[in-house]
Parts: sequence; C-alpha cells; structure tokens
Amino acid sequence: MGINVAWQNEFGGELASLLDSKNHLAHALESIDCNSMSCLRFIDRYGNTVFNRLQIPTIIAVLEKASSQVSNPAQLTIIKELLRFVKNGEGEVHTYLKFIGD
Repeated sequence: MGINVAWQNEFGGELASLLDSKNHLAHALESIDCNSMSCLRFIDRYGNTVFNRLQIPTIIAVLEKASSQVSNPAQLTIIKELLRFVKNGEGEVHTYLKFIGD
C-alpha cells in the first residue's frame, strides 16, 4: 500500500481522495530531495500527515518544483495527479489535506 491522500472536513469526514495503490507517491518522495523542500519532508510514509489550508499554497509550489526532479514516468504521473488534486481543494475553509501512510 502506498501513501493515499484525502481532503477532509473539520470533523475528519472525507471529501475526496487520491489513492496510491502501487506505491508510486512514496517512491517519488524518496527520489526527491525532500530536505530542501518545506512540507514534503514532513510526510510520514508510515503514519498520517495533515496540512491546513494556509499551508496549501506552499505545498503546491513545492510539488511544482518537485515534478522537475522526478524522472520515472509513473512517479511523475502521481506527482502531477497530486498537484491537480491539491489545487482542486485550495482555498476551502475548514478543510485539511491528509496524507495517509501504511
């Protein structure tokens, strides 16, 4: 199982999800220099990581930069899907972006 991503409301209810059943996101994060990228370095492959709406513009900027560091086609696809997924929920109040590890 990979790192799934969900938009959640303030009560933890799922609004939308992006599944990573083939573990491409976790492998993409391993291939990126996450230490130089705020936010991505905090994503826990084995636990949950939650970001609030004020952090979303930073995550979007970092994912755009990260996409240039990924050469594997499957990993690049999941990064681009994640970028679209995050942008779709940007600006919504009382919502949280949750990365769900193994």
